[in-house]
Amino acid sequence: MPGLMLALLIALAVAGLIAHRRQARRIDALAAEVRSLRAIMAATSPPATQVAAERVLPPAPIAEPAHHVPPVTAPVPEMAEPAAPRRQAAPPRPPREPLAARLAGVGFEQIVGGRLPIWVGGAALAIAGFYLVALAIDAGLLAPPVRVGLALLFGVGLIAASEGAGRWRIVAEDERVAQALAGAGIASLYAAAYLGSAIYGLIGAVPAFVLTVLVTAAALVLALRRGPPTAIMGLIGGFAAPLLATGGDAVVPLLAYLGLLSAGLFALAIRRNWMWLAVATSGGSFLWLLALIADGASLAAGLFVLAFAAASALALPASATAASPARAALLRGAPVALGLVELAGLIPASGFGIEGWGLYLALSAGAIVLAWRDARLTGLVAGALGLSLAALASATGAGGPQHAIPGAIGIALLFGGAGHALGRRAGDGWGWAAIGGVALLAPFALMRLDRGALLADGGWGLLALLLALAPLHLAWRSRGAGRAVAPFDRTLQIATATASLLAAAATADLLPETIVPLALAAIALALAEAGRRTGDGGLAVQSAMAAGVAWLAMAALAPGTIAALARSLGGAHVLLPDLPAPGVAVRVLLLPASVLAAAAWRCGGERARRAIATAAATGAIAGLYVLAKRPLAIGSEAAFVARGFLERAILTQALLAAGAVVAARSAVVGRGLVLLGLARILWFDLLLLNPAFVAQSVGAWPIANLLALHFGLAVAWLALAWRREEGAARNGMLAALVAVALGGALLLVRQLFHGDVPAYGAVSRAEFYGYSVAALAVALALLGWGARGGDRTMRIAGLGLLTLVSLKVFLVDAAALQGILRALSFLGLGLALIGIGWAYGRFLGRANPAPPPFSG
Repeated sequence: MPGLMLALLIALAVAGLIAHRRQARRIDALAAEVRSLRAIMAATSPPATQVAAERVLPPAPIAEPAHHVPPVTAPVPEMAEPAAPRRQAAPPRPPREPLAARLAGVGFEQIVGGRLPIWVGGAALAIAGFYLVALAIDAGLLAPPVRVGLALLFGVGLIAASEGAGRWRIVAEDERVAQALAGAGIASLYAAAYLGSAIYGLIGAVPAFVLTVLVTAAALVLALRRGPPTAIMGLIGGFAAPLLATGGDAVVPLLAYLGLLSAGLFALAIRRNWMWLAVATSGGSFLWLLALIADGASLAAGLFVLAFAAASALALPASATAASPARAALLRGAPVALGLVELAGLIPASGFGIEGWGLYLALSAGAIVLAWRDARLTGLVAGALGLSLAALASATGAGGPQHAIPGAIGIALLFGGAGHALGRRAGDGWGWAAIGGVALLAPFALMRLDRGALLADGGWGLLALLLALAPLHLAWRSRGAGRAVAPFDRTLQIATATASLLAAAATADLLPETIVPLALAAIALALAEAGRRTGDGGLAVQSAMAAGVAWLAMAALAPGTIAALARSLGGAHVLLPDLPAPGVAVRVLLLPASVLAAAAWRCGGERARRAIATAAATGAIAGLYVLAKRPLAIGSEAAFVARGFLERAILTQALLAAGAVVAARSAVVGRGLVLLGLARILWFDLLLLNPAFVAQSVGAWPIANLLALHFGLAVAWLALAWRREEGAARNGMLAALVAVALGGALLLVRQLFHGDVPAYGAVSRAEFYGYSVAALAVALALLGWGARGGDRTMRIAGLGLLTLVSLKVFLVDAAALQGILRALSFLGLGLALIGIGWAYGRFLGRANPAPPPFSG
């Protein structure tokens, strides 16, 4: 009982505050209107005696009153001959004062002395009745039936008193008195129903429920006359009334009651423009529905949620006619969002049956209609799609495919169809395209991964192609639509991305495994071509992404090749059994790489083109590497010693020759091939797999062997590339050329002393001196080449190498000699350096002739 009385007291206080604010605004508006009317009447209607006096006597000065009254600024019309009285025009309604101004005029005395006591008095009446009954019970004077009867009579009496107060002239001017009495009476009637049913058990649950319904109806009727306080009591009591009906199986009657109660409250809210009442009604009903769904009520509760969400979406905006468009959209979407959450919980509660999915998708269709009419609610549809996908993910793990099939089909048809239909709408079309794309992709992926046994692989592939037709059609209709505004059309990009993903999924199911990279590369080519034709830069990015997926497929289907290339970079010997068959290399690597090269050629974006070209180049190199390893068939370590250097030389020479040929048409590609061949020489032939340290056959003849042929041709190719370069790139190529020439000359010396496999054997003194002779020969060749071609940089390179050789001879070679050999070595070196200096001086003299001598 104390808890009930406290709740009633709080309810009455809230009702009092609401009514107080409403009446204060009305009184302030009336007072302002009265002041305006008085000012206008004083300005336009002077007294009759004053008019008569002005006709006979001249106007006399008027003494200033003790306190100055500001003159009325309204223009006073000239008085003419008496005429028939004219009807005065209605004064304009004064503007509504701001809230701060209205609050400024309300003092402590007005609140505490004039307004608050009425509401406190109404609450006190209800509490007084309760305490009188409690005292009589404690004294043993009243039996339970009498107590309930007195509560009923007390409530009816207070309601009758409220009606009388509304007609009694003394208190009728202040309607708060009638509101307080009506609110207290409604609270007493609710208390009587509660006492009779829950406390004393005098009446059954159904009669108590009927009594509460009648009290609620009376409260709503009184609310039309008495205002918000009575409506609040009806709201609280109406939603609390079902607690008196304790029957667990009475779901349908309870839903019928909630429907009637909500209809009455919505009607009252719309009639009186009480948005707060409509919002509270929606909240109370959804709380009851949530409790019913959690308790196991499925179909009936779901149907009611569907109907109530639709009714609330109509009633809430109607109860706030002055709301802004954004606020009205929120009022329309909020009940639908609550309904979607409750129906999403109903799907697993119904065992993921078709009725649960049907109810949820029906409300989702309503959300789509709302968003179609108001673009502000597009996010509501996205939220509905997210909830449906979460439920579908739960259904896929529920045990049987029958739980997920209805949901997957419904989601794809409803949301995918809406996205396709509204994807080209101005403003939010890209959002609808995204909704449609997710609605097609996500259910397909969930079902394909978790329920793959439902269809054969070919069936899944055909389904993916069928689904891809919708976004492909949307992309076709959107082509070029955004070029006039921006180079990126989000609707077109989303549609093409969806179609590409579905097409890629179809290729995995419809085509043999080794053809999948080729199909993915074809998708990249199609995206590049579409980007070029539409001018949309986003499609170029998608093309690069598709090329990356194709490259991953190439690496996955030719793992031996990629792994072998990676190991070879560390110096490992790649043998034939480590590589795939030639047919696999062609299908998995070379053909997709050629299609990717075409995609790079047709791609419009610079960065995307580079990414695609990189994927194409790596795939082509891997495929050619596999084919190049087949002729020599190096399948063992012994075969590597016999033919490893030859195979490597052939591959490197092929790259250098291709770079020289291609450079005439494409400088970038030609430079890349030359640099790749140069890298192979520097990294493998001179560092990791140098024949001087790793056993390899290079030929038994001195000079006329594989080393001379390989390094000689490499110097020739690098010389051609050096002539084409300019600036810093030219100097870098010259440095590489000198390194290759010097490395080849030193290896020839090593072969001269050790034969076919120069990796075995210690370095003799003669071999050590031979390295100096070889380096000196390279330096002289550079000097002669630079002098003949007139290239100063080449001559400086030769002079630098010559200086290094001289230092080696003086500091290292000669120090190891004794006697006549040391003298002869210095003599020979001196003569050689003198001859070189003399020849170089003559060359410089011819290149830069001295000026003629001065003649006076």
